[in-house]
Amino acid sequence: MKQASRYITAMTMALAMACAAIVLAGCVSPGAIAPPARKIDVTPAPDAPASVEVADTWWKAFGDERLNALVERALQSNPDLATARARIERAAAVADAAEAARKPRIDGSAEITRE
Repeated sequence: MKQASRYITAMTMALAMACAAIVLAGCVSPGAIAPPARKIDVTPAPDAPASVEVADTWWKAFGDERLNALVERALQSNPDLATARARIERAAAVADAAEAARKPRIDGSAEITRE
């Protein structure tokens, strides 16, 4: 009985040590393990064009009518820059009016009558 107790205690201790080793292994930083980064040569090939020309309707090259319809709908619904700027200015004016309503206000009136 005494030997069984020692065996269980030894196994419990070994299991606890193994669990502690596994937990501590998870805390290891792999920073020194990663290989150093290599620099990539980004010089263009001598026969490469300086720039690539892209058509304004590049999506039509796919020949998909559904894609064409989606892009056309998006372009119709998309405001141009002037419309977007006007919307932003209108929203700023509404925000200023709401802020002004929270501040104190002074009103006055004058009336003159001659008889």
